[in-house]
Amino acid sequence: MDELRHLVVDVNRDGQPRQGFELGRIYAGLRGVVPIFSFSDPEKQVGALEVGTSFSTLIDSISTAIGSDVAILIRDERVDDAVWNLPEKAFRSECGCFIEASSSDDLKEVITALESKRKHQPDSEERTTLLETQSGPIALTEFALRDYIGIRDQHEVPVGRIMIWHSAENAVQGFYRDTWVNIVYAVAAFILIELALYFGLLMALGRLETTVASRTRDIQMLNTRLEEMANRDALTGVYTRRYLMERVQQELNRTSREHHPAALIMLDLDHFKMVNDSWGHLAGDAVLADLGRIMQEQARNYDVVGRYGGEEFAILIPGANEETGYKIAEKLRQRVADEIEIPGSEGAPVTISAGVAAYRDGYKKEDWFAAADAALYAAKRAGRNRVMVNELTQATIKP
Repeated sequence: MDELRHLVVDVNRDGQPRQGFELGRIYAGLRGVVPIFSFSDPEKQVGALEVGTSFSTLIDSISTAIGSDVAILIRDERVDDAVWNLPEKAFRSECGCFIEASSSDDLKEVITALESKRKHQPDSEERTTLLETQSGPIALTEFALRDYIGIRDQHEVPVGRIMIWHSAENAVQGFYRDTWVNIVYAVAAFILIELALYFGLLMALGRLETTVASRTRDIQMLNTRLEEMANRDALTGVYTRRYLMERVQQELNRTSREHHPAALIMLDLDHFKMVNDSWGHLAGDAVLADLGRIMQEQARNYDVVGRYGGEEFAILIPGANEETGYKIAEKLRQRVADEIEIPGSEGAPVTISAGVAAYRDGYKKEDWFAAADAALYAAKRAGRNRVMVNELTQATIKP
């Protein structure tokens, strides 16, 4: 479809919004196309949003706005090349044109009168003609119609034309009464028609731009919701490991550049395998869900709580040193012991062990997790249900 959908092709090529008139397989009309960018990577274009309207939906509004009948005609050869199936009531004439839209059934009479006078495919950009029809004299103004690709590539031959006509009965009578007055009237009418058409099209394009903006906001909101769902662990509600790793790397970059403190907590459930083996996986899932809820309640707005794997979790705490990280982990340990019980166990408590590591200059992401993990296993070896700080902090803090 690239040979027809030049608006979409150009927007996808350079990421710039465009609008204009364009032929299509189903209909021809005004279209607007804007690029759509990834929420996570605002510089990455993932597609384009198109909003369009056919001239058939606008023709009556334009006619009412300018007080004249309006028709859109397109060259036969361009229609044959573009449209799959013509409408059942499609009208062709010896003018070599297809009527895309018309506000009046009198158009055929106008074209017949015009054909009897001359071959009426205008070579110039605009032309005004006085015609004698069965209904009386009319003033006909024609504009060359150029589509988006014609304007872009400066084609000499227009894709079609716009016809605007109204009764000239009074004008003709006035012409016979006063030739100069009639000339002034014709010029003024022509100017008014041009202005009315311009503002009518401008109004239509304004509605189109408003619709595009509204649809773009809807898509952005949907992308935000979908990304939030993709970044959350379905069982516990905390962030996924992938998102956790991305945020830890971002904090490493910021901390190493600005020299702000940051702490990382690694924790897991004590004897969790026994919970699954003794009370079943549904009981284990309930314990994990309760732990996820408590961790999120305990966390500050800018902390990042993530599921590292299985029953093991990690909490990134920006702006915290070892002491602050220890206090947060210890408070979390106490809440878990006080609030979580194994379902169906008649009150069997749940405990966690946690390890805390503060950021050190030169740390890579793997180094930081290894330090927190070493403190976690030190807590396990010391008897579980406790918090330990990595030995690089010069001392071990006990509950």
